Amino acid sequence: MKRRLVALTIPVMLLGGVGCSKEEAQVKETDSLEVSQNDSSGTVSSSSSSNYQKETLKMTDEWSNLYLEISRKTSVGGDFKEVQGDLSELRMLTKKIEDIQAPDKYKKSQDKLKVAIRDYFIAVNESVSYLMSSSESSTVDYASQRERASQKFIEVLDEIRGL
Repeated sequence: MKRRLVALTIPVMLLGGVGCSKEEAQVKETDSLEVSQNDSSGTVSSSSSSNYQKETLKMTDEWSNLYLEISRKTSVGGDFKEVQGDLSELRMLTKKIEDIQAPDKYKKSQDKLKVAIRDYFIAVNESVSYLMSSSESSTVDYASQRERASQKFIEVLDEIRGL
């Protein structure tokens, strides 16, 4: 009887919003509105520069974490459908990073970041495709391509952090 009661009350409580903070969701919405208003204003200020830097570093951290997850799944022979899903997420995140509007101070760095992140994504995509197809290409070629792209990516991020 207790099991049935608990099994019934927990979903009802969750649907009712018990234990869910509604204030936090509203705070997140206002933060994203402030960021979009700053981006659309077109004025270059120190706050927009720091917003660009924070946004870029946050997105590249997400990108790196997702790459590490893909790498982990492929090294242990994970489910390739999951890996394909992660690759499509990585592709969308790559597109978001490429589409970031940079202040004048960061224009050159953003252009370098676009090239670096695109090269890095291509290297990751090709190496995963190789692992899935088991073709005759050399794994060393893909590893060196990934390493070069990774170095370029790290250099650009260091440049953005330094400005």
